[in-house]
Amino acid sequence: MREVRKLHRRGQHRVRGRGGKQKARSLLAALAWLFLTPVIVRPYDLRDARFCWITPAPFVCQRCLAQGRELVQVLAFEEDGRPVRHYECRDRAQP
Repeated sequence: MREVRKLHRRGQHRVRGRGGKQKARSLLAALAWLFLTPVIVRPYDLRDARFCWITPAPFVCQRCLAQGRELVQVLAFEEDGRPVRHYECRDRAQP
């Protein structure tokens, strides 16, 4: 360990760490996780703003309905499997 520190002080960057191949593998794994992880979109079927108090985001719901759009819950998963929820306005899907 002392030898590595001495080399680093001299400007020779031979400090041990994660190699380029390992970084590339972890980056590929992260990208694969992003593209293979499903994102679930659940729309709230509300037509009247008086019922927005039922939703977890009532002010966003009122804004969406005023614009003629619908409130949706977007459910994504982190690498460790924890769900992350956020709410947004989207155009109504045509049946």
